[in-house]
Amino acid sequence: MNLNSIEDIKKLKGGIGIDTLEQYIHQLLQLCIDYTISWEEGIEALSDIIALKKHDNSILSEKVTAPILNWITKTYNSSIYEGFPESKDKEEHERVLLLLRVTKDVLFKVHHTTDTIPFLHTVLQNSSNPFETREIQYFLDYIKNLKPEHKHNLDDELLDKILTEVDLFFDTEYKNGENPYAVCGLRETIKEHKLCYSISWCQKKDKYISPAKRSGWVGVGPLMISKNFDLFQRMGSAIGPDWIYLFELDIQNLEEYFYVEVPYQKQNTALLKSVLQCTEEELLDKIDDNENIIFSESKAWIDNYASFQSIVDKLNAEGISCKVQIKTREKIKVEKVINEDNIETEDDTEEVHENLIPLAVNNEWIYKQSIYNKKSEKAKIATIANTVTDTLDLSEHTQYVITEFGEKYDIFHNNKGIIRFKWSQIGIERLFSLQHPYTIDKFPFKYQATTLKHIFSTEDISDTEIITHNVILYKDDELLVIHNKTYTCYRYVLKPVDEKGVEIINNTTTIYIALDIGIVKKTIETPNEIINYELIDQNFN
Repeated sequence: MNLNSIEDIKKLKGGIGIDTLEQYIHQLLQLCIDYTISWEEGIEALSDIIALKKHDNSILSEKVTAPILNWITKTYNSSIYEGFPESKDKEEHERVLLLLRVTKDVLFKVHHTTDTIPFLHTVLQNSSNPFETREIQYFLDYIKNLKPEHKHNLDDELLDKILTEVDLFFDTEYKNGENPYAVCGLRETIKEHKLCYSISWCQKKDKYISPAKRSGWVGVGPLMISKNFDLFQRMGSAIGPDWIYLFELDIQNLEEYFYVEVPYQKQNTALLKSVLQCTEEELLDKIDDNENIIFSESKAWIDNYASFQSIVDKLNAEGISCKVQIKTREKIKVEKVINEDNIETEDDTEEVHENLIPLAVNNEWIYKQSIYNKKSEKAKIATIANTVTDTLDLSEHTQYVITEFGEKYDIFHNNKGIIRFKWSQIGIERLFSLQHPYTIDKFPFKYQATTLKHIFSTEDISDTEIITHNVILYKDDELLVIHNKTYTCYRYVLKPVDEKGVEIINNTTTIYIALDIGIVKKTIETPNEIINYELIDQNFN
């Protein structure tokens, strides 16, 4: 097929070999010259046609990248930035941003075999728009600092296997590819690490379109795959964590944890009792064979400080030298406590031993609430109470009315965990998010929080069940110190998902529960603020 117009590009299918593609690019450049096609139309067409290349790690040769750069140099039109962004309407604004993206996309691919830096310097010298200047300078710095990519030693057979396993994972996750948001792996992005591979991905419909035009995804990064293909996990979007390192810990069944050794000397007994808020007998029970008091707790990637950091700070201020370390250890395995029959039963009335939240009328939990505004870097401090106020004696079971962190629910325990009901004028919501750890035989345990909505109507009640959060339950059997009190806790990390099942960026709720005590700590982090609740006291009836 020959290209007789730019519109003919739409007739081409993705997966074109590099030699054939270069022939098409030469034809496109000739069209641009013969018909005096504008830079705006031509640069977009170049980005579109380059994206049709077969994903086989081939790159454009200098025979085609040099003519591309020559055409761009002669036709580049900086006038599109005049008055930008203030003077453009929404449609023009989006168009300028698209042209910027496709220009950088083409220049990046040209730079593999033809130096684009002199051209970028010329653009900077002639630029009169601050936006253009800033964006081109950023791109120039990026190009200058490009490091040669590490060449993996993966042969085509293994690359194909990785891609097949990744696409099978995505197809399963998105219901065998029938979901319109189904995604696929991008073969050329595969990287090898010590214990895993990583690969970028996109929506299937976007596989052979310009990266500048692909659908954006917020909050998730490349997919990581263990080398025996039994563990898959997406990277997070946060810049700080080493996602590969953390994933490879998971592969080895290891986890990070905070650890500190507090040296014990008899002359410091009174000071230690005061800081640790314990009796001398309790203090002596904490001392190990090496004359140290050990504090430890699991560390999630979002945890910057241990809960006992304040104790360590006080001890250091008093001259007792100790430092919190981050170590790794094997994840803790536990045995099932209740039998298989009880786990499988759907009987909502059956309760497990040791309640997540002890329920009785007049039970009360007092919390210190702090709301930290990330923008102002200021916090508001208050005291808030969760209280069980009433009971509802139903034929199947007893429900309790509880006010919990400002929300009112009907609540009861079943064989799986805690069920909450929330009433409104249009219906009832049945919420399940906190599964009892005794129903689980291996930690960390991943599951999904759900809400079943009963919507009232004049004719019937309609039920709709939706997934609201992805949840990871960790068994934290180390000490968690809250306001000088020590608790043994389970940790629930909840991340909300949208209607497509995609986790919402920068929204995480972490709940620490001590059995038969209840929630001892709860942290809600959003893009704008961090809300923290810490148990000060509790009164049980």
